[in-house]
Amino acid sequence: FLSSRSVTLIRLGLQQLFNRCRRCLTVDTCWPRYLQELHRASAEKSDSVFVKSYRRSVFERGVSVEAFCENLCLVYCSEGCDGLFLPAVDHMGTRIPVARIVRTIREFGGEVRFVVVDAAQALGHVPLDDDCEVADFLVAGTHKWLGSYSTLGIGVAPQLTSSAAI
Repeated sequence: FLSSRSVTLIRLGLQQLFNRCRRCLTVDTCWPRYLQELHRASAEKSDSVFVKSYRRSVFERGVSVEAFCENLCLVYCSEGCDGLFLPAVDHMGTRIPVARIVRTIREFGGEVRFVVVDAAQALGHVPLDDDCEVADFLVAGTHKWLGSYSTLGIGVAPQLTSSAAI
């Protein structure tokens, strides 16, 4: 999918997430504008977003990737989540192991119905193959990748068999 702005595609991805999920887990270092869109998309469903704060555990205590993934998994399952909205690289520059998180949740028996990945900070900078394996909808922009300062948004739905599914 292409759009003049990536926020339009984030809205599309979040709409699909809440069409399929009751409760979504995200992290506190998502781009603030996208967090607003997440809460707006979930407005029809009360208490449908759980924002997990991880800044302190990662930056002050140096939590390992394994412990981070397991902690998110435990929160996901205990909060009754069935969907995820995660950045591939958050706005603080931290690489979020999206695929590993999804695999950990599934290994612990959690249900993951839909995953939206914000790859705006990652496209052209880090490999996204693992993220595409688990993402139902991945959104990025070309402004950083091409250095064009254009607001062109790119949306990829690798898990959907056709655009008619959206």
